[in-house]
Order: sequence, then structure tokens, then C-alpha cells
Amino acid sequence: MHAFRTLHPIILVLYVLGVSGIIFFINPVVSFFALMGASVYFSLLVGLPKLLREYGFYLWVGIWMILSYSMFTHNGKTPLFFLNDQAITYEATYKSIVLAVVVLAVSFWLKCYSLIFTSDKVLFLLTKLSTRLGLLCTLSIRFIPLCKAEFKAKQRVLKANGYYQTTSYTDRVVRWLKVYWYVITYTFEHVFLTSAIMRSKGYGYTKKRSHFHLFTFHKKDGWFLLSMLALSGCIVLWHQQYLFYYYPAIKPWAMTWYGATVVALYFLLPSLYEAKEVTQWHYLQSKM
Repeated sequence: MHAFRTLHPIILVLYVLGVSGIIFFINPVVSFFALMGASVYFSLLVGLPKLLREYGFYLWVGIWMILSYSMFTHNGKTPLFFLNDQAITYEATYKSIVLAVVVLAVSFWLKCYSLIFTSDKVLFLLTKLSTRLGLLCTLSIRFIPLCKAEFKAKQRVLKANGYYQTTSYTDRVVRWLKVYWYVITYTFEHVFLTSAIMRSKGYGYTKKRSHFHLFTFHKKDGWFLLSMLALSGCIVLWHQQYLFYYYPAIKPWAMTWYGATVVALYFLLPSLYEAKEVTQWHYLQSKM
């Protein structure tokens, strides 16, 4: 399922900008739908088992955020209990849960875009502004995946050779750090070597340089853009019901069912587009 990633890069950027603007309403319902939309699309990209493994890590991050925010923020008028003569309030705990959901949603949206926003899309968007900026962003995006792949490869080889077979925990940590340092320096060297090669070919030194790309605006991009703009317009029109405050007391619920539906559709738009393309593909196969 890779239909959403085939859309025009400008459409992808506009969509993620819309997600960024909506998600920071810090509204419980908006945050929940943002996390749901990111989780559903991430599972379509990498599979449900991978999603569950990621949740196994990020749930601990969320729990840590909830505990730390609740213990260090004492605003609100409804104390739940007292810890070291400091009130742990219902409002602060409620907001900490919402903030944890926002952080998880942002993390999963970033993971989704790291998979679909490839280096050719970055170059297409940035080379018109600055060829060097486009190259720098491309190499930066490529650095972490390349580093992870090299580290896993080195770990497999060294484990097979018995590099970590020692009874001393300190020795294992020191050896692991040596491997980690080697991988970091190797990746940096590889990345800067690519930059030097591009510079030796004259990349970025002339404004008259032509740029080849495969991206053209199709009808499907137009329909997706219209859907996105229609949902965004409704959210802007009804933005008052998405505003939410927590202090000194939690705001009474004001969101309507149609307001929640519009937000849910906006965050589920990539998944719905994938489902539409898969349904159309199976329908066309059945006609063959």
C-alpha cells in the first residue's frame, strides 16, 4: 500500500503542515484522532507487528511524561492527593495525558513521513530555493537510516565472531561503545564524501543548472487537495469548538459530532486514500 506516497510532494507538504497546525490545539479529541490516524497509516506502511513494537517503547515515554508533568506542575483547583506537601491536581494530570498523546502522535507522523518522503522529493522541493540546502537536507535525512543499517550489520558480524563473549559487563559496554563510535564516524565520512563528490561535479555552483524530476500534478493530486482544503476550511470555520483550556478548571465539553467527524476524516485521509486505491485495484483485477 503505497498510494499516498505517490502524490505530488507539494501535496504531502501541505498535508503535514495542516496536521501540524491542527494537532497543537491540545484538545483531547483532536489529539486522540491525530494518534489514531498516524497509527493506522503507520500500520499500513510497516505492518501491525511493527506498530505494536513501536508502541511498546513509546508507551513508556508517555508514562514518563505523565508522571513528570503531574509531579512538577501544580496548577488546577482539584487536588487528587499531596506529595511532599505539593498538590497533584486533576487538571494537571488530565493535561499531561493529552500532552503524552500529542507527543506520540507527532512521533508516529514523523515516522510515517520519514518512510514516504524520500530524498528525491526533498531535492525537488528545495533545489529551486538552494541546491546546497537541498543536498544538506537530503544527507541529513539519510544519515540516521544509514547509521542504523551499518550498526545492525556490524553487530551481527561481531556477535557471530564472539566479540561480546565476556563475563565482564564493563567490557561489553566498552566494546559496544567502540562499535557505536566506529559506526558514527563511518557514517559521517560516507555522508561528507557524497557531498564532496557532488561538489566536485559542480553541483550548486551555477544557477542555470537543470533539474530532472518525475513529479507532475495529476488529477488524483487535485482531488486530494480539494478534499484536504474542504476539511481544513471546516476546521478553520469551527475552530472555536476545538479550543480547550485546562486551568484553573477543565473547560466544559463544547465539540459537536460534526466537528469531531471532520477532524477524524482529516487525520484518516491518507489511510482512506490507501483504502480507496486498494479497493479500486481489486475491482479492476476482478474485471480482468
